[in-house]
Amino acid sequence: MTDAVPIPPAKGPAGSNDLVAHEKLPWIYILAVFCGASMVFMVQPMVAKLVLPQLGGSPQVWNTSMAFFQGALLVGYGYAHFLQKIPRARTQVLIHLCVMIAAASLLPLRITTLLGEPGSTPPALWLLGVMAISIGAPFAALSATAPLVQAWHAKVHGREGGPEPWALYAASNLGSLLALLAYPAIMEPALLLHDQRYGWSGLYVAFIGVMVVLALNIRQHDLGPTVGQAERKAAEPAAVTWKQRLTWIALAALPSSLMLGVTAHLTTDVASAPFLWVLPLSLYLLTFIIAFQTRPMIPPRLALILMSTALIVTVATMPFGSPNVLFTLGIHLATFFLCALVCHQALVARRPDPGRLTDFYLCMSVGGVVGGAFNAFVAPLVFETVAEYSIVLCLCALVRPFGPWMPTRRELIICVVAVVGFVLAMISATSWFWGYFATTTNAFSSLTVLRVIAGLGIAAIAALAAAAYARRTSEAPPRKLEWGFLVVAGAAWAMALLAALVTGPAMRPIQGMDLIDLIMVLVAVSGVAVGAAIVVFKLRPDLAVEPTPMEWLILSLAVVGADLAFLALAGQFTTANVAPLLILRVAGAIGVVTVAVCAVMVRERAVLFFVGVCLLAFSAYTIDPHTDYYQSRRSFFGVVHFSMADVPGLGGKVRVFSHGTTLHGAQAQDPRYLCRPLVYYAPETPIGQVFRQVQSVKPAATYGAVGLGTGAVSAYVRAADRMTFFEIDPQVVKTSSDPKVFSYTTRCARGPVDYVVGDARLTLEKQPADRYDILLIDAFSSDAIPAHLLTAEAMKGYLARIKPDGVVILHLSNRHLELVFPAASVVHAAGGYALFQGHTAAEGMPNYWESSEDVMIVARDPAVLAAFAAQPQWLPPPPATVRPWTDDYTNLIGALTANIRLPWDKGAKLGGIPLPGGGPARRWAWQNAVELRRASPPAPPPAPPAPPGGR
Repeated sequence: MTDAVPIPPAKGPAGSNDLVAHEKLPWIYILAVFCGASMVFMVQPMVAKLVLPQLGGSPQVWNTSMAFFQGALLVGYGYAHFLQKIPRARTQVLIHLCVMIAAASLLPLRITTLLGEPGSTPPALWLLGVMAISIGAPFAALSATAPLVQAWHAKVHGREGGPEPWALYAASNLGSLLALLAYPAIMEPALLLHDQRYGWSGLYVAFIGVMVVLALNIRQHDLGPTVGQAERKAAEPAAVTWKQRLTWIALAALPSSLMLGVTAHLTTDVASAPFLWVLPLSLYLLTFIIAFQTRPMIPPRLALILMSTALIVTVATMPFGSPNVLFTLGIHLATFFLCALVCHQALVARRPDPGRLTDFYLCMSVGGVVGGAFNAFVAPLVFETVAEYSIVLCLCALVRPFGPWMPTRRELIICVVAVVGFVLAMISATSWFWGYFATTTNAFSSLTVLRVIAGLGIAAIAALAAAAYARRTSEAPPRKLEWGFLVVAGAAWAMALLAALVTGPAMRPIQGMDLIDLIMVLVAVSGVAVGAAIVVFKLRPDLAVEPTPMEWLILSLAVVGADLAFLALAGQFTTANVAPLLILRVAGAIGVVTVAVCAVMVRERAVLFFVGVCLLAFSAYTIDPHTDYYQSRRSFFGVVHFSMADVPGLGGKVRVFSHGTTLHGAQAQDPRYLCRPLVYYAPETPIGQVFRQVQSVKPAATYGAVGLGTGAVSAYVRAADRMTFFEIDPQVVKTSSDPKVFSYTTRCARGPVDYVVGDARLTLEKQPADRYDILLIDAFSSDAIPAHLLTAEAMKGYLARIKPDGVVILHLSNRHLELVFPAASVVHAAGGYALFQGHTAAEGMPNYWESSEDVMIVARDPAVLAAFAAQPQWLPPPPATVRPWTDDYTNLIGALTANIRLPWDKGAKLGGIPLPGGGPARRWAWQNAVELRRASPPAPPPAPPAPPGGR
């Protein structure tokens, strides 16, 4: 999705004495293009945020919205294209002014209520209809402005010697980028949504005034066709073939689809928030700016090299995930940027004669619509998981030089090695492969493995050095570069062996970083190191040296040896026997790394590279234990997965429910534990404590829960109780009410259980006041936060629905966002009273027995919380030092950055309060202070003052 690139005007005969030969580019053209592009890209996150609450904060809202905007952009481009059939520019601008004024009748900007609430209509169709009525006409009119203004400039000022419109292109892209970056950084945190709507509507009216001034300028300078223009019209450029058009559409569709894929991937696990939506869109626009530069900031050759490295790292690590949000954002956004840049540079290399650029831009717009529609409408119906992201990533591997069709002998050997690595990865997923090591007789330690590998590495380096010494008198003797690489590799492997021999109990694992994060960082650093070497040697011909295949092999061995030495020195290898499951993962990882290395080696051949990336994606997905799902179901609101885990402490099999990549419930299949709530809802957790406390004083109670999951809390429902679940996803209701899948609601609940389908804010408003003894708010799709459920207005609604002695439970656990402080401010703003508990799961218990979690309970009257406050684990909430979220204001950027704590950062604060360091047992200063006061004996009362002395 981008503004049209201006068509450079053809030059007339030399020596022309046109009156505008030395005319400067009129400022009104620059202003019109800048303002129009800014408003187009500013309104997109704004409108999506307006409609987000009615669809439960689903990440699919943004994908569907982007598909709509791309379609509206195509309509605007088509309108601009056909308007060019009118010969006079002044006539065109008058028609466009009338269109813009007619579109202004739909202002001020708002979400229409003509289609009612999303109900029986599929959410995607409802959303398209609402956006078409609410913003369709103004958006299409604005999107047509940029190509129209550029075309009018070419008609009116594009004669011989006239100013070229390159400044218009720069102004258009500058306005687009500034608007995209300003919305999440300035507008969203600083302005209420009401002010944003009316402010944008006012800007639209002001923009019509700018277009009136432009019309006056065109009327003054539009002198009709010139001789040069007539000559250019007579010289018709070559016709565009359908093969060219299809190529343009495909090259435009890939980055468009990839943009929505990476957005869905990030927003599913972080938050459905405009500040995340605009990042891929901004990078997408930036790739157009770079690709259409006369001298690109990133040359195509360099882009191809960087793209291959980033693509392989992303595909290899994507199934495993990472709790480090910075790593996740960085690697996926970098890969998306490079893949989109390569596609757009391929488009530029295939652009037609300037006379056919209008056709070119139309095909680009069609490609954007095709890519967006595939992700928003086709993929949810075809795939059970979000497979379209991985598929399009693999397809991007084809946007490279193809080379000869017949592979060389070297390439065939690489392909055979890749297949061997792929087979190893597949075999590692079978029990007979690693079951051999499950016995004590065959067990071994990771330190033993490191010693063997380090010894083999040194032997390999010694053999390569001997071979190099033997070649010293041959026709191709070893160069200084090869000897240098051998020295570096020998030193790295010697360090690894030395660390393996001397390491022991004194070595401790690195604190503050999980092993998966450590390995991913090493992979990333190693990839960057090798990529930097490739860039230096491939793109610097002035160095007059390029490593031979043998030298590249030695360099790769040096990198592997350095990684192993670092892991050994970091205490990641121990004398304890390796668990069979770890052997499985290591064997699979070796297979995946082998395929990745082979893919790098054939990156110059599009087809072979594509095959290697596909094998890499499939093998990485297969060996990941978290993707061992026996069933997946997908809807507009997300993807739910079902898997079976073997937990001996729970009697064997446990059925696990995941939404996105986040665990959302489990149920033991053993009859002894069948009706025991697990993970977040276990009796030991804060949620379980609240249910048991209320049941101890009330023989009959009414419960409400926003978010169904497995329905585990219904196991607390007694015969005299009643429970209602508010769930937006019908797929989840179908799953949790099926006794063949999860039986909490059907077999474990003794009282009636009801379901209300729809967004909780809308459906709860229809419930009577003073109804619930407990209202549980736990509606998360993966780790994405529906922020409209955590606002002051939402909290007032919750408090109105509970009984005077009832409580609201806020489940605030999240991997990426810090929600405790905003929640405390929201409760304070709503007039409620709260307690907080940061629960840490007990060690030594079976998997899924319970989970660590952050929970806040809220009541209207502080006396209701007295029974909880008497228990030492319930603490007063933090002070309300941050601005409370409202329906007009949310600050998810603050919640994201507040949760980021680097291992060396010991002084991070939020509102003057030190933040925790992360992990399941997070601690805040206010928690420690409260516990210290409780543990200290009360101070004795002060002595009465002495009587005044007499005279």
